[in-house]
Amino acid sequence: MIINTDSTIKTLGYGRVTQKAPWHTGRIVNANLLLYVNSGRLKMQVDGMAYSLCKGDLLNVPENVFYRPLEVSGLEYFFIHFSADTSAAEAEDLNLHSHPLLPDGDYGFTIWGGNPNLTLSPLTHCAGNKSVREIFIKIASLNIKSNRDKQMLDALVRELIVTVSSESPIDAPLSRTTVKIINHIDEKYYEDISLLALSERFKISKSYIARLFKRELHTTSSEYLNRVRIANACRLLNFSNMSVGEISEAVGFREQYYFARIFKKLTGVTPTEYRKRNLIP
Repeated sequence: MIINTDSTIKTLGYGRVTQKAPWHTGRIVNANLLLYVNSGRLKMQVDGMAYSLCKGDLLNVPENVFYRPLEVSGLEYFFIHFSADTSAAEAEDLNLHSHPLLPDGDYGFTIWGGNPNLTLSPLTHCAGNKSVREIFIKIASLNIKSNRDKQMLDALVRELIVTVSSESPIDAPLSRTTVKIINHIDEKYYEDISLLALSERFKISKSYIARLFKRELHTTSSEYLNRVRIANACRLLNFSNMSVGEISEAVGFREQYYFARIFKKLTGVTPTEYRKRNLIP
């Protein structure tokens, strides 16, 4: 499918769903669908093709195309329905060039005028692409109640499309060991997951784990763990009646003060402010 990125991309629906069995017998929807497998397995028929997906796979279903789930096993997935201009629009090729603005060496650049079209493959393996994972975490934490929130959502969907398009640079694939470690953190984030605990579980040294995170994820294991915990805290603040203290404990923080400090560091607001801001009237 070709997306014209000069067009307006509008998100029509999004969410996270758990399924134990095929949930419909076939649909044709007048919106594009992106389906990202968070856990489990899925076999989906799209038009005349069947695709097998596992954790980290992204399925693209164009609008007005028949699709139906064939097989499901322990499936949790994110979905996004969106509209965009999918015609192969023509564009004039212009070369990027610069011209001097100031004598001290500042330069201005023209906006690239090449073809705005990006190609989305039917199936993209994103398990090793940390950018895709982080975009879905951000989308899952949103609770739309204003036009500003909706614009943020549309911007994230546009970022996702650009990230997974075949013309985009792809992150270097993660090593098998790193994938195992982050999958463990994603699933057991509420437990005591120190660098020592990871070292003992995976039978590798703490220094080696630290090097893996720095080299492949450009972060530390504790920073990654905090992001996962805070993303789940955002979900609970949005969609549960649990107190801030209960949420702090539920996502793995033993001290509410430390939870509030990390939450504000990563989101810019306190947990209480976040809940008030996203409260549905």
